[in-house]
Amino acid sequence: MAEVKILKEGYSKDVGVNKVKAEGTSTLVKSTKNIIIDTGNVGSASFILQKLKQESLTPKDIHFVVNTHGDLDHIGNNSLFQNATFIGFGSVCKGDAFTFFAGEFVIDKDVKVFKNPGHSSMDVSVCVKTKEGVIVIAGDIFENERDYDGKEAKTWSYDWKLQFKNRKKILALADYIIPGHGKMFQVKTRNKIS
Repeated sequence: MAEVKILKEGYSKDVGVNKVKAEGTSTLVKSTKNIIIDTGNVGSASFILQKLKQESLTPKDIHFVVNTHGDLDHIGNNSLFQNATFIGFGSVCKGDAFTFFAGEFVIDKDVKVFKNPGHSSMDVSVCVKTKEGVIVIAGDIFENERDYDGKEAKTWSYDWKLQFKNRKKILALADYIIPGHGKMFQVKTRNKIS
């Protein structure tokens, strides 16, 4: 079974009209491959490197980087992982070689990446089977641990109806969700969103 560790917990805070302070959550998945989901803001590279070192890993030990979407607070440190295969936006990229996937991309028996647009047109999430249950690293499909009802995510949504539909799929699948900007939370009531 795979293991999930949050390297840096994200946050998002309104600080004025059309102004926000934010950093996306960066998560490590250890399975048959080492996977980073979202690399955070530029400027947090040293923090990410320190957390990897605590896991006895270096950037060269990371096999895959998954970008849940293209917002800068989620992709800022991609260049740390130059040996990795990148997954995001419906494509898989190693160097300059791209392949495309329709619905999902399977990394191994415990980890798959699936498309679920709504926050942006190109969102993906990562489903991980662990001994604790199924954890979905959802990016900004869920803004934070308080966003169970969708009020916060709706504010930043590209297509709320589509996002709402994909949130329901995640809630039906997951035991736990890691949102784009907050603490992991447990799914207590399946398929019920206000």
